[in-house]
Amino acid sequence: MQSQLCLLWQNCQTRQWYHVGTLFQQTSGSYIFRYETSKKHRGLNEALQNGYKVHPSFPDIDKVYTSENLFSAFSRRIPDRRRPDYQLLFKNLGITEKSSTYEVLKVTGGSLNSDAYEFVQPIKMEGQHFELAFYLRGWRHYNDQNEKILQTDCLTFQRDTANKHDMYAVQVYKNKEKIIGYVPAFYSQFMSKVLEENGTYKMTDIKFDSKAFSHYKLKISLEGELGQKEWLQNKDDLLVMQV
Repeated sequence: MQSQLCLLWQNCQTRQWYHVGTLFQQTSGSYIFRYETSKKHRGLNEALQNGYKVHPSFPDIDKVYTSENLFSAFSRRIPDRRRPDYQLLFKNLGITEKSSTYEVLKVTGGSLNSDAYEFVQPIKMEGQHFELAFYLRGWRHYNDQNEKILQTDCLTFQRDTANKHDMYAVQVYKNKEKIIGYVPAFYSQFMSKVLEENGTYKMTDIKFDSKAFSHYKLKISLEGELGQKEWLQNKDDLLVMQV
């Protein structure tokens, strides 16, 4: 089965994320990149209307790009493994000398300070069942250096209906008392719908690294069941991969 990563672009003024393209790794090891022109919402077409400019390495929005190796435009987004400040991070993220550049991109997201791109993994769906893993956003805004997350802590989600930046924003609570951060905005619409439609979820893994950069401090893995199937079928702006 081929692997895929969604290439997202964020409008820094509105903070809205758009799924502008998808990178596929074939079972043969080759790669395909194409723009997401079919989405009615939050895809390439809407991004172009809101300030996005196509990537200079991929100027034709209708072309399917192929390569035997990971495209250099993407491989250069990987942090230098030799940097001392990244060695511990890579170790904690499970990255080894044997990890491929694509595997590193999959884990780190390839985000840079110089632009507004990020690679993210799609939500895996099989029937009504879903699986999702993400790094908590906003850790440094809600926690001090002494805050820790233990495997025994209960983490729950709650809609933040007063959020001015994201109408679907979902807060993450520790032991139902303290806000510790947010579900990433590109997953928030899906998770808000799970909550609204009485879907169920459970944490399958919680990984906390006190020494990591705030962006990689807490990784949450969960799975669950949708409350209703109809809303998913009518939402092509969700980052969902059927398996």
